Amino acid sequence: MFLTVFSNEVYAKGDPELEKLENLLKAASTDKEKVKIGIDISNHCLKLNNPKCETYANNAIKLSKKLRLDEQTATLYSIIGVYNYKNNNYKKAVSAFESEYSLWKKHQKAKPRATACYYLGFCYEKLGNSRKAKKYYDEGLSLAQKLGNKDLTESLTRSLSDVSAKQKNYKEAYDYLNRYLRAENKRFQQEFALLQDFSEQQSKLIDEKDSTIEVVENQKEVLKSEKEKLDSIAAAQRVEIQLTSMRNMILAKEKTVVELQNKILIGGVVSVGVFLILFLMLYFKKKKFNKALLEKNTEIENKNKEINRQNEEIKAKNLEISKSYEVINLKNKDITDSLTYAGKIQKALLRDFANYSGLINDYFIFYAPKDIVSGDFYWAHRVGDKFVFTVGDCTGHSVPGAFMSMLGIALLNQIVAQQQEVVASKILEQMRTSVKSYLGQTGLNEEPKDGMDMSLCVWDMKTGQGNYSGAYNPLWQVRNNEIFTFSAIKCPVGIHTRELPFEDHFFNIEKGDRYYMFSDGYSDQFGESSQEKFKISRFKKLILETSNLSMQEQGDRIARNYYGWKGNFIQIDDVCVLGIEI
Repeated sequence: MFLTVFSNEVYAKGDPELEKLENLLKAASTDKEKVKIGIDISNHCLKLNNPKCETYANNAIKLSKKLRLDEQTATLYSIIGVYNYKNNNYKKAVSAFESEYSLWKKHQKAKPRATACYYLGFCYEKLGNSRKAKKYYDEGLSLAQKLGNKDLTESLTRSLSDVSAKQKNYKEAYDYLNRYLRAENKRFQQEFALLQDFSEQQSKLIDEKDSTIEVVENQKEVLKSEKEKLDSIAAAQRVEIQLTSMRNMILAKEKTVVELQNKILIGGVVSVGVFLILFLMLYFKKKKFNKALLEKNTEIENKNKEINRQNEEIKAKNLEISKSYEVINLKNKDITDSLTYAGKIQKALLRDFANYSGLINDYFIFYAPKDIVSGDFYWAHRVGDKFVFTVGDCTGHSVPGAFMSMLGIALLNQIVAQQQEVVASKILEQMRTSVKSYLGQTGLNEEPKDGMDMSLCVWDMKTGQGNYSGAYNPLWQVRNNEIFTFSAIKCPVGIHTRELPFEDHFFNIEKGDRYYMFSDGYSDQFGESSQEKFKISRFKKLILETSNLSMQEQGDRIARNYYGWKGNFIQIDDVCVLGIEI
């Protein structure tokens, strides 16, 4: 039955491999052999994305089921699934992968089952079924980790981050993304080390090549000198042969002279002997020089072959280095994409002050991360008649700083919601206790001293009273074209060698007041032309000079001033400036 189906197919013209497989199928004598060739034909069509792939595979499945060849059946279902996956037909792909998955699970084949889980998760995710996608991703990750399959583990970890984000489980998404980035970073470091080894080997080969070329050039000079000597000897040999010929002619003419015959004969014999000895000496000497010349030429040829071989090795190494650079560029792109995604997650956690437009008259936020994700954050929340707003500057920037900022936001959400008496200093005290607890800080020298600098203000909208407390970062108030500073204590929210209690400042809040909170990234930025920091005094003057503008215009002016000052100088830290008008 199977042979008949395949023989009726019209194969693609000009595909000798397909014709060869068809002929093998016609010649097959057993159903088991037909199943094997059916798998080969299906795989061949899959590589070419030939729609006949499904037909071949389905017909082979009929025979393999009849013969109870479960593993071959699972392989054929996998081919059908991958074909539909490649062509975005995810419903048909799911049906095939589910059948494949059941057979691998039945026979306890962990490796192909893990791959099937990955494909099922991807297809369900494309179909919008995040719950089933996560189920298969989780199972696949567990199997891949047990098998030690790092590539599949990384792919599944990244996929779990995506599907968790779609389920709005941002914490879990961030955890998976963090695991993925750590694995990618480790692999990147390993590949970069290999690249350095390749570069060192290339340098050694180039040095050896230069040395070999120098030796060959010296040998060429020696051989040239020896060849000139041999040319001189050959010329002398030709002169001697001419002399010998002339003497023989004289002897022939004087043979008629009887009385001189014996003397001439003896003299001729002696001359011939002398010339013969000289000829033999010159012959063997020339033969010796020819042999030496041949050996030198052979040695030069061998050196040239060695140089050519080394050139080929250098080309191969350069190709490997080029491929490694391509891999590194791809990894850099993956890491950048992952950081961009993490930045979106972090930005989603930052509070939108537009939600509080009914409480405050206007506001601006200048938020400029140094590296996609930031260690600075801003936050606000209303608790009854009180409005709490803050700006935090965490230890470090990029990924480490982002971790701390996420912790700070999570702690504020927890502490302020549970706070019965909303007082600025008590909020900071509880945050310090929680940070030390979460980071396991006890004061030992080898422990990390991570923490955050903060300015936090509580506005009692009922009484019109403000309450500020700060860790290193102050609060500025602008009223009637004058600027007032509420100072912070010299101590962070976190472990410190000399921990001080946080202090409360109480003041009246009036309509039209402007309040400013900020991290130190703005004032610490170096300028391209001046090569010096912007400094807090210059920043304070800028705030006061632009306080007569609308909040939007003031925020734009502060941003333009920052980038104008920085120019092409590298950004040294994250920047966050918050301005609020009552």
